[in-house]
Amino acid sequence: ITMDNASNCDTMMARLEELFQAENIPFDRDGNRIRQIREYADALSLDPIGGIRTAVGALHKSGQRRCDLRDVIIEGNKSAEKTWPDKVDFIQPLQLLRDVDTRWSSTFQMMGRYLYLLLGIDLFCAHPRREELVEHRISETTHGVLQDIHQVLEVPHTTQELLSGDHSPTASRALPVYERLIVTWRRFQELIPELAHYIGVGIAKLEEYVVKGRRSQIYALAMLINPSYKMEWVSTHWTSEDAIQAKEWLRGAMLSYQHEKRKLSTAPALHRKNTMPILNIVDRALRAQAHGADHLDGLLHVQRCSSSVATASSSHSNTPAPDPSPMSTPHEMTDAEKAAQEAEELASDLRVVDEELRRYLEHGTLQGAERDISLVKFWESKVFIYPLLYRVALDVLPVQASAVPCERIFSSARETTTVRQNKLNPALLKVLQILKFLYKQERLDFTSDWIANPDDYATEGKLTSAAIRELLDAGKLTELR
Repeated sequence: ITMDNASNCDTMMARLEELFQAENIPFDRDGNRIRQIREYADALSLDPIGGIRTAVGALHKSGQRRCDLRDVIIEGNKSAEKTWPDKVDFIQPLQLLRDVDTRWSSTFQMMGRYLYLLLGIDLFCAHPRREELVEHRISETTHGVLQDIHQVLEVPHTTQELLSGDHSPTASRALPVYERLIVTWRRFQELIPELAHYIGVGIAKLEEYVVKGRRSQIYALAMLINPSYKMEWVSTHWTSEDAIQAKEWLRGAMLSYQHEKRKLSTAPALHRKNTMPILNIVDRALRAQAHGADHLDGLLHVQRCSSSVATASSSHSNTPAPDPSPMSTPHEMTDAEKAAQEAEELASDLRVVDEELRRYLEHGTLQGAERDISLVKFWESKVFIYPLLYRVALDVLPVQASAVPCERIFSSARETTTVRQNKLNPALLKVLQILKFLYKQERLDFTSDWIANPDDYATEGKLTSAAIRELLDAGKLTELR
């Protein structure tokens, strides 16, 4: 059967497949279909996305026109059985969106909103008093092309949203998500062969980025310290040479921290760096009060020392100072002894590193509901179990896979650098923007834990992780069977 690529043709072919199979007649919805490639190519060459952009501008030309479009959709919902097709019961009266040249996601969102409101737009443009808008109506073939493009762009859009979080580490997911994106797009090349060439351009660019990412030490460290991946994902998807190199990078980072730790433990007390955390004002005040009280109690039992000053000074005034002994001079090590000592220390540090890394890898990866754990909380609980890996995690976890969080922080910098504050120091501006973003995100919300997920209370199917935790907290163990 030869037909175009409209969605109603897909529905018809699926229905025909059901009818033929009921009569035991071999038929396949894809194998027995010949798509009109020429019409599809013609629609694709007419720049359908540009046509949507023009149509959105025309429909947004005035506030009255936007209100009229909204009223048409609302009136259509009142008689949905007569106005909309069988599978459409309700259309939300939303506004059309414009795209931005510098962000492709806005184009994806513009297309999605236009396709969602397409039935209302067609009804609005078909009115006799709006003849100037008739040219913005699209054909069934163009509609199918737009649906295909929107479906293709949905994959990288979802990937970008996944890696643009600003409250959790995302670098460990970057390469696995990109490779999953490549696999999905390759399936789309088979599913939508008309766009296979354009999808292939994106796949080639992604593969180039992934190859460069495998050479990046930070990506490797981020994945290895993720308890859901460790070495399993790297060993499966990378070559053996790249996997070995990733493990060596982790060993090298751990070795540097072990070397620093050994130096601090062997350094004299006077030269050690104070690693105690800075106390807040309340803790310092309480400690000072306790110290003052102890000192006051100790003064009650102090003996007078002024009467023995003369005796003590006279008894020691004529005592000659001892001559420096030649045996007190420290022995200076030769180059061979220094090299031997360094080799011994290196071997000792490597044993410590390998032992900790072995325990970490042998423990296995997180499975099931355990994968939902926060990486920050996970490493907070492992600070004494894996001290060296914990230090590596402190350096790696703050790294984000996308620059979107930084863009969110500094997008409102124009409001900070006003006319009266146009000479702010760049460092001060950075601090102000981070603090402003932080305080905006930490508004008090006493109902955040009250929001329930409908899936947690479903009576059929598998229990969700949240439902299991709630039953365990309530002691209802019998309901978990």
